Amino acid sequence: MSSSPHIQWYKVGSPAASWPNLYLISNANQHLAIPTYLLQRHHHRNLKHKTLTHLESLHFTSHFTMGFTTFSGPSSSFPPMSQWKSFEEIFNTNKTAMFATGDTGPDIGAIWNAVLECAKLGVEERVIFCIIMQESTGNVGVQTTFNGDGHATAGLMQCDGSPGFPGRHGLTQAQITSMVRAGTEHFKANLKEFGDADTADTIYKALRAYNSGSVNVNNLSDGRGATDSYVSDVANRLLGRTN
Repeated sequence: MSSSPHIQWYKVGSPAASWPNLYLISNANQHLAIPTYLLQRHHHRNLKHKTLTHLESLHFTSHFTMGFTTFSGPSSSFPPMSQWKSFEEIFNTNKTAMFATGDTGPDIGAIWNAVLECAKLGVEERVIFCIIMQESTGNVGVQTTFNGDGHATAGLMQCDGSPGFPGRHGLTQAQITSMVRAGTEHFKANLKEFGDADTADTIYKALRAYNSGSVNVNNLSDGRGATDSYVSDVANRLLGRTN
């Protein structure tokens, strides 16, 4: 499907320095940030300021869902909390992915309840849920894995010491909450390492610690043997994106 005619686009620059790979597409009705790779897929390479009359097969709507953008560097290079979507928006965006794992409707409802309950420990609902999606795609029957020390990391948040229910769905509220509580308690300890403030700086550093155990504060995409993109991936999820 072709776009509306006379869609102006230009590359996002300063002050959006943390969005180096996005182009802003605009017409009279909407303004959308589009990843460069999508434009490249449609053979618009080496772009300069111009008017595009057609971008075949790219559907510009207000519900356009972007893929992940790579963030790196210190916490200040990652999206501020003011750009994060609400818990409800993020949760609803990920329902399809959760159903695809085999979760039942009650499983998904119980995840919602568990996140709200465990947030009372002093952790953002959005952050808890985005860790769940990053670690297990919300699959209540996710397999147990093992970290580099041979310790089992189980459950929705793939946490050391968490209960797990591999291959099972249709779990009770108590079972699902037990997994979310274990991961939230672990993450809360990570927050305390960095002052336990409800700020993006503290949260991003704690996410790095949750995944890798140690933190290079100058580059939160340095996984030090763990997943380099972990903090960046969770940041994208907080923006309401899906991979």
